[in-house]
Amino acid sequence: MAAGQRVMDSVVRFLEGKLRQITRRNRGVSLEQVIEELNAFLRGWLQYFRYAACRGELQRLDAWIRRKLRTYRLKQRKRGKSTAEFLQQLGAPADQAWRIASSGKGWWRLANSAPVKRAMDNEWLAAQGLFGLTTGYDVSRS
Repeated sequence: MAAGQRVMDSVVRFLEGKLRQITRRNRGVSLEQVIEELNAFLRGWLQYFRYAACRGELQRLDAWIRRKLRTYRLKQRKRGKSTAEFLQQLGAPADQAWRIASSGKGWWRLANSAPVKRAMDNEWLAAQGLFGLTTGYDVSRS
């Protein structure tokens, strides 16, 4: 890929499809294993994206991946009490944690709520070992 080229939409759709397979919420594997698989896959794709002018696209993919992982982690908790206790352990206020835990909304929507995003913020996901596409892209371009 020559410097300054854009990434084709079909490539991004393929990437998103593979990411969906890795982060399927019914796989029954730990978050650590999912992050391990994601990291291996993302590092490989970053080599493909390295010379393209696609920082904005990578930022969008990073945000989408983080939301998928929040969804995955919430679904692992399964029950309201477990979800509320987990969010409280991560620093969410008790009333907000219980409101999220007792909500009838879907996992994907709950993962984008402010209390969940604050509890499982980018730093928390990085501490779990998640590789950031944007960070890797910036490092490879410097």
